[in-house]
Amino acid sequence: CWFLSAMVFYWFLFKPLSRCLQNFSFGATLATMIALFALPWLVIVVPVIADQPILWFSAHSWGQTSTLLDLAVVFLKFNPACYLHVFVLGMLLAKLRLLLDEKAKASRS
Repeated sequence: CWFLSAMVFYWFLFKPLSRCLQNFSFGATLATMIALFALPWLVIVVPVIADQPILWFSAHSWGQTSTLLDLAVVFLKFNPACYLHVFVLGMLLAKLRLLLDEKAKASRS
């Protein structure tokens, strides 16, 4: 059920996002993909820089709302907006496929 409700959010954003990505060059596509691949690592890098435990989020689960940190962790773990980078990455993979097909056709002729 959560997955379907998350998909509605992404389907709503698909057309505007596709317009934003349609004119991306090969380099812009790769650079954006690398940035999106690196984004989840902030969950590890920021606590290391702040001298906090790396698994700071593991003690928090659905339904815990006693502190602001509990709410933030539940939001990060379960809110569809926090997975938007995965959806955009999928769109960029499709764009990369199109760009690679164009390069292959150009190299054959």
